[in-house]
Amino acid sequence: MEGIEGHSHTTAVYVDAYNLYYGRLRGSRFKWLDLVKLFETIISQRDQNETLERVNFFTAPALATFATH
Repeated sequence: MEGIEGHSHTTAVYVDAYNLYYGRLRGSRFKWLDLVKLFETIISQRDQNETLERVNFFTAPALATFATH
């Protein structure tokens, strides 16, 4: 994303925790992923005038009938 020179952009990230865990983290060694640091790094590499405003993390309680031990 290119902005007007001298102007900064802010970005909000929305994370679907269920899909993040079951799609990428389950069965991996990366259980303690620092999402804020990850997105700050991605955003700063993409555009030096862009900053991470917030990370919104959404999840739902696991149903006991589907939970595994």
